[in-house]
Amino acid sequence: MKRLSSSRHPRVARILALALVAMVFCAYATSAFAAITAPLKSGHVGASSLTFTRSSDNGGLSSAVAWHFILNGLDRNTPAATLTVSFAGAGTKTVTARNSGQTQHFYVGTPGHDTLTGGQAVVDSTGFNNLVLSHVAYRDAPPPPDDPEDPDDPSDPDDPDDPSDPDDPEDPDDPDDPSDPDDPDDPDDPSDPDDPDDPDDPDDPDDPNDPDDPDDPFLPYTEPSDPYLPFTGGNLAALLTLAAAATVAGVTLRRISAESDDGESS
Repeated sequence: MKRLSSSRHPRVARILALALVAMVFCAYATSAFAAITAPLKSGHVGASSLTFTRSSDNGGLSSAVAWHFILNGLDRNTPAATLTVSFAGAGTKTVTARNSGQTQHFYVGTPGHDTLTGGQAVVDSTGFNNLVLSHVAYRDAPPPPDDPEDPDDPSDPDDPDDPSDPDDPEDPDDPDDPSDPDDPDDPDDPSDPDDPDDPDDPDDPDDPNDPDDPDDPFLPYTEPSDPYLPFTGGNLAALLTLAAAATVAGVTLRRISAESDDGESS
């Protein structure tokens, strides 16, 4: 019995030693390859696609706007990380890195221009350097949604303060809206029959200053009190007689002048 019990002690000791080595290895491996979280660089939180650095590299995405993120400073052969970012309009997006290794790239698409509100990457590495937004890429991305409180939005039919909206029947201060029959202050509205100050309205019977108003006569025509004398043949004869008399008088004066010159010379 004593030999049997003594032979078991070395086996038990070896088993305990192997178990301890396994536990140490597992603890080391777990600490070496534990997943860590890399937050987005604080300076890029709040970035707008309208103003951030723009590039033609969209990563092959078909989205209107492509956002390119980079995570660097990782261990060699680090597997592809997972990136989660949030936008003011598009909400939360989660993508996997395009590659593994020390520097990894992510591409996220949004349906239009947006604002980046936050983000982080989860990666199996002992450390990292930075998670940054590299650039945005877009071509003809749609504009942000219409702002109902924007006074210069011509597409808002319910904005009474929009002077650029000619189709807004509720805008009393729109002088360029010719289709608003209820605007009493529109001097250029030819369809307003009650506007006495509209000089361009030929159909306004109440407009006293409308030169094109057929119902607004000028001063009445009256016969002249001293009409011209009618033309007759006697007037022509009198003129011819006067012309002949003037001619005879001229010839007579020349003859008298010539005779007086001859008498002086003799």
